[in-house]
Parts: sequence; structure tokens; C-alpha cells
Amino acid sequence: MLNRAGEQLRNVLPMDKYNALALVWADNVSILYPYYLVTHNFINSPIIDATVDTKNRIFYFSGNLNGQSGLWKLLY
Repeated sequence: MLNRAGEQLRNVLPMDKYNALALVWADNVSILYPYYLVTHNFINSPIIDATVDTKNRIFYFSGNLNGQSGLWKLLY
């Protein structure tokens, strides 16, 4: 996926055991549900780096949100 995307795809992270994927783009993060061919925006800001705790369903990322830089987490 990293080499085939037309936009600047920076990372692909597995979200759960059902194959949901977090797609980290240059300007945002979206979630792809491959079995349903559905995608939606998750974070509408550029981020620096991200990781996922699939067991506790937590998405950790670093970046700048609302003018504040930091390490953030989102429960999903």
C-alpha cells in the first residue's frame, strides 16, 4: 500500500483483529475497513508519528493540534 498510493502515504497500522487499518497520510489519518470497502477520516491534521495499542484500542500519535505540540491518544 505504501508504494501504490497516489497521495503521500507515510504509514499503515493495523487497528484490530478484523483488519481495520489506520492510513497515515501527509495531511491526515484515515481508517480503512477493507471488508466493507469503507474509509473515514480519523484525524484531520498532519501528524509526526503514530502507533496503535490494538489490545486496549488506543491510537497514540505525536503532532500539533490546535496550536499545541505533544503526544496524544485517542480511544477507538
